[in-house]
Amino acid sequence: MAREVAIFSPMTAVLRRFDSQRPRPYFRSMFRRFREKLERALERREADRPLSRVDVDELLSAMRREVIDLRSRIPRLEKEAERLAARAQQQIQRAELAHSKAQEEERAGRQDEAYTALEAARRALSDAESLRKQAAEAREEAERLKAEAADKLEQLKAAERNRSALVARSRRVGTARKLEEMLRSPGGGVRRFERAEEDIETAEDMAAATREVEEALGERQPVQEIETDLELRRLEAARQADEIEKRLADLKQQMEEEGGS
Repeated sequence: MAREVAIFSPMTAVLRRFDSQRPRPYFRSMFRRFREKLERALERREADRPLSRVDVDELLSAMRREVIDLRSRIPRLEKEAERLAARAQQQIQRAELAHSKAQEEERAGRQDEAYTALEAARRALSDAESLRKQAAEAREEAERLKAEAADKLEQLKAAERNRSALVARSRRVGTARKLEEMLRSPGGGVRRFERAEEDIETAEDMAAATREVEEALGERQPVQEIETDLELRRLEAARQADEIEKRLADLKQQMEEEGGS
């Protein structure tokens, strides 16, 4: 038994290197899953031939593709964040113009026109707030993908460096059958990289949803006049004017802080 422990110790060191690079808690690491399956197969020793270098290369190639996929999504998200922030700024300008018009109409005693302008300002401001939130979410997602891609790239480098150790240990203990099933059974490879595929599909869904939101937040129909009591209009116009001024100030401050960060 002591002899076997001495023989397996090089691979144990390799596996510990994988463990030492802990992934983020919100995603499962494909590398950890591979390590766990490999360890279980090695312990059972139920195979008839060793894991080949081709098999290990296949795993490493899949890992490499996942890193490439992650990194390729980052520029799109960064551009999306910039575009959304620019659209938010445009909506802020529209809200300011509409608010100024409402004040002019109020001073001229045209309450209907003042109320209509305030409603237009409120809608533009709501659009700006929504777009700013989307821009922040896109930036956060881009940063998350950067960290995830960097983490997996480092683990891939470690796996590449220890490729020979993986093959050597497999030869010593003869684990081919179980690992062959894992690698070559129908759907086996798909299950191994299930998480990566789900991430990619989720990103595609998010991109499609973003396009839908952008279309929905395009040019809106002119606000229709609302027939109501004149005094009620005055009270509502005053309330909305105060609310819009505060929201405009808050949103502009947030945009300035985010632009400087």
